[in-house]
Amino acid sequence: MTVTTASPLDGRALRDEMLAELRATLDAAGRPAVTLGTVLVGADESARWAMRAKHDAADDVGIRTVGVDLPATATQEEVEREVARLAGDPTIHGIFVQLPLPAHVDAARIVELIPPERDIDGLTPDSPFTPASALAVLHLLARLGVDTTGRHVVIVGDSPYVAAPLARLLTGRASVTRVDAEASDIVEVCRRADIVVSAVADAGLITPAHVGPGTTIIDVPTPGGVGPVTIAILLTHTARAAGVGH
Repeated sequence: MTVTTASPLDGRALRDEMLAELRATLDAAGRPAVTLGTVLVGADESARWAMRAKHDAADDVGIRTVGVDLPATATQEEVEREVARLAGDPTIHGIFVQLPLPAHVDAARIVELIPPERDIDGLTPDSPFTPASALAVLHLLARLGVDTTGRHVVIVGDSPYVAAPLARLLTGRASVTRVDAEASDIVEVCRRADIVVSAVADAGLITPAHVGPGTTIIDVPTPGGVGPVTIAILLTHTARAAGVGH
């Protein structure tokens, strides 16, 4: 099976199914108060759209949101203060920080301020939650009927929040190769793969020249694919952080 960015890979349909299941779970639990806290710092319009999508989906299933929106000029101290404020609020069950942050803000220090039990994106080492974007890739592969067992998976990119956790999730199940987007041999490496996951910001990086017959491609920044499923996972994790669901 070959899946390209123009294929009928529909993350929105899977998202809707997952959100319907979450809504039913919350209904069965008697509609308990569940709250998601989010942090956005000087993001571009695409990131703002992505955050609005999270808030809209939360509202749709009955999860309350508390959003912090800071300008691009916000200092490290200002961002840390807002994340610490959310972390100190016992009514907030899950905390999500939109990444990447502006270059002058140390993302690692920000992430460290999120209590592990509320780290719904699975970014901290002690978080009980699987990293959401990486898990969304596996959900989409399963949706496509692609079994990763014994397959050769090439992950393009060095993101510590997508590429690295996805490699960890696949270790022991598949043969995993990670390659930098700027590597001189990226075409040759990708053409040897059964599955290619592009975890970089450039949606056009992987071209037909990079893949061989039967290669499955998941391009993380492609609209309508991984992103919608990630939202459903984040909200499901928020409910779990509040003690609802499993």
